[in-house]
Amino acid sequence: MALPPSSKTPAKSRDLIGMPMGQDSDFRRVSILAKKALDITGIVWQERRVGLEDTRIIYAKADDPKRLILDYINLADMVECEQKEDGDDPSMTEIIFRTLEESRNGGRSYIFRCSTQEAREWEEQVDEAVEKAQEARHEAEMQEKYGHSCFAMQRARCRILFRSMSWQYVLSFIILTAFMVDVLEVQVLPEAGTTEFDVFFGLHAVITVFFTLDLLVNIFAHSSECFRE
Repeated sequence: MALPPSSKTPAKSRDLIGMPMGQDSDFRRVSILAKKALDITGIVWQERRVGLEDTRIIYAKADDPKRLILDYINLADMVECEQKEDGDDPSMTEIIFRTLEESRNGGRSYIFRCSTQEAREWEEQVDEAVEKAQEARHEAEMQEKYGHSCFAMQRARCRILFRSMSWQYVLSFIILTAFMVDVLEVQVLPEAGTTEFDVFFGLHAVITVFFTLDLLVNIFAHSSECFRE
């Protein structure tokens, strides 16, 4: 499943490679998966103990009693988690973790294989964890940029909403609707007290409320710099 990329690369964190990965109870999910690798003999599948945390995927050698971490993926740096039928063994399914080019993993794809049911469960849990990790990173970026003030955060969110294409599409639709209502009203020329008059009055009221809301959102979103933006 394709996932929305993070907006920017995070600050460098402590490198976990070579550290113990902890016990199975420390993870949301732990499995022994076969990792695709390349050596002098060609493509090989190496057993790895893979653990899913709230913010990372970590793996170590399956037979390492110390469980020393070989590598890890920050979930906020993932752009896709995909299932794919294994070409060598039809009874197995590959699960692929793709990362951002600008992340610590450099855009690498990590390929593991396991049973189809286990691959499906991994994809579901990873997608859920990635969404939460990216939301947490976005929230942290917003707080770093706009501060921890609730008022400032709401204003920043309003600015993002006001500048979004979705809001502009809705605004364009309302403008077009208002024009069509005016044209239709001129053609009908409803008299006061009639059902047609009440219908057009209601439509104008709804359109006026929306434009008022649009104006208020605009004012609030751009009030931080005295409307100089």
